[in-house]
Formats: sequence, structure tokens, C-alpha cells
Amino acid sequence: MGGIELAHNIRKMDKHVLLVFISACIDYALDAFRVQAFRFLIKPVTYEQFIQEILDASNVLKDRKQQYLEIRQNGIKRNIQTKDVIYIESQHNIHIDGGIIEVTQTLKSVLKNNERHFCQVHKCYIVNLRHYCFRKKYELHLKYGYIIPIRRYRINEFEEKYIAYCKNFI
Repeated sequence: MGGIELAHNIRKMDKHVLLVFISACIDYALDAFRVQAFRFLIKPVTYEQFIQEILDASNVLKDRKQQYLEIRQNGIKRNIQTKDVIYIESQHNIHIDGGIIEVTQTLKSVLKNNERHFCQVHKCYIVNLRHYCFRKKYELHLKYGYIIPIRRYRINEFEEKYIAYCKNFI
């Protein structure tokens, strides 16, 4: 079985796996991208090039992991998409569009590996930077009409974190 055929079979089982092709023949490049290859390298490949590809793939996978919050509800693990979270309350409530999810673990453990998406603006509130609209004095206005208080001493930290968050999209 050739590499392209193998890639088709892998895609049937897992459409999210990262595929890196290494070939001496550039003619396979188009076929490789038809199976959504992450990269296509032409031989000879140096050790440094190979390591760089592994590091790049690792960063992509890490970013994918950060797109979910792993939560526990009554002992059951569940993943929710980071983008769906509007804000989190210290009372173990995660607010999403259309409801509230109660969790049984600490907020610190909920946010592990996802700090870049969120900012604590008050001892009781952590907001998802994705849903921030504007600030009016000591209130943050979020999408869907939510208004969250922000402590005066947290404003600079919030603004710096929001700017850093936005730079990821430029």
C-alpha cells in the first residue's frame, strides 16, 4: 500500500490526525494535499528540518487541546469548547450561550492549559476574552448582554491580556 492510499484509510478513521509526507517525488504533493496533509517535504530532509516539523505539529496539537475545557459534572468528565464559554463564576458555574453548566472541580483546574483565553477580572468572575465587547467604567460588557464587574486594580492586567489575545489573530 502506498502512502497516499494509507493516508486515505487514516482519514476514514480520524479526520484530525496530522499527516506529514516525505517523498523524493514532488508529483505526490497534490495527492497529499487532497488528503489534507499537514506538510509535504522533499527528500533529502535534514535532521533540523525533521525536528522543526515535529515541533510545528506539536504546537498545532497543543493549540487544539486548548480549544476545550475538560470539566467534571457529578464524577463524569466532559469537554466543552472554549469558544462557547462566556464567563465563569467562582460558584462553580460556567456560563455558555443558552445556559449554565455546574462543575464540581476548582476553577483553577478547569482553566489549566487555557489561561490565554481567559482573564480573572474579579474574585468571583473569569471572562472569556473572545466574548468581550467593551468596558464602561468598572463593568465589562460581553456578548449576549452579559455585564460583569471588573475590579479597578485588574483593569490594566485585563487590557494587556486582551491585547495579547488579539495579537494571536493578526
